[in-house]
Amino acid sequence: MDTLAYWLEEFLSTQLALIEEVTKRSHRLDLKRFAEFLQHEPILADLNERAVMGCVMWLRQKGFASVTVARFKHHTARLWEFIWRKQAVQFGPTLPKVAVIKPDPVALTPAQCVEVWKIIQLRDGWILNI
Repeated sequence: MDTLAYWLEEFLSTQLALIEEVTKRSHRLDLKRFAEFLQHEPILADLNERAVMGCVMWLRQKGFASVTVARFKHHTARLWEFIWRKQAVQFGPTLPKVAVIKPDPVALTPAQCVEVWKIIQLRDGWILNI
């Protein structure tokens, strides 16, 4: 009863009972990654800032996307808070926010397309056979 796997299943079956199965798999995958970082099955004693944020840094070093890293921290904090409310651990999570880096856009926005079209219309002659 002191393994995080036990508490995760309790959390998923009560607090997140109505969510999609893909979200439940995501929570389980995050716990698996935490176990890989710790090199043992996570237990309640592993719910501390040093371990969780250490795993955040480890995931970044392994090249995971910032969205994936932020999701891991969010899922872990929600599980930790659930366990704390059940009084199985003494302290709740006080984890810092993990920044999500947004990639550069790969296409023009609709507003940018309108602006480009306006510029093209000001030109004399043919531009790209338009």
